[in-house]
Amino acid sequence: MIFGVDVSASQGVIDPKALAGAGCSFVYAKATDGINSTDKCWHDNAVVLTGFEDMPWGAYGVLEPYGIDKAEEQAQHFLTETLKFKQTLPPWLDLELAQGLKASDVVSSAIKWRDCVQQAIGRSVMVYASPAFVEQLSLLGGAPTHALLAQLAAGSPLAVAHYTGDFKWLPKVPDFWDDYVIWQTSGGRKQSPNYATLPGTDIDVDVDLFRGTPSDLLAL
Repeated sequence: MIFGVDVSASQGVIDPKALAGAGCSFVYAKATDGINSTDKCWHDNAVVLTGFEDMPWGAYGVLEPYGIDKAEEQAQHFLTETLKFKQTLPPWLDLELAQGLKASDVVSSAIKWRDCVQQAIGRSVMVYASPAFVEQLSLLGGAPTHALLAQLAAGSPLAVAHYTGDFKWLPKVPDFWDDYVIWQTSGGRKQSPNYATLPGTDIDVDVDLFRGTPSDLLAL
């Protein structure tokens, strides 16, 4: 496996050269959240990552549970912010929020966001989700949601968030996906001992593992 990190305003503006020197092979940076919110460090992080050609990187957007009719608007906001910069990795759809929506509407919104972004950029969109979240949607939504989850999984590789506490304990792959592509192994020191810190700092950063070579990663 090769390792990368995912960052947001919680980490501030990163130093990709220092990350590469510490053995980091790729970065995902938060771009948007919902319809109007843009991560306050997105622009600066995108600039420094674009300017450092040795670091493959991509963007991620958080899907808020605003309903199916707002999913495309959220996708367009993500595209408006991210198409300004050339990314080398496929984007992530951060799927972890469901409050106030039926399970089927959560997944339908994810499909709509995914399809809108994929059509605009001409490449696959990865889905970032935890096994527990997918299981909850499946249990609450029943057969209609199962069909939608199968549709989402069929068109989107999985970035799985599962903090096992030890790298030898591999993550659980949620139903509907056959396997994962990227494994987020930590959510900071409060959630997993697998966390890391940014080089030269005490700032927590999530660790992501990719099974394959850097060339395999770029081919996603």
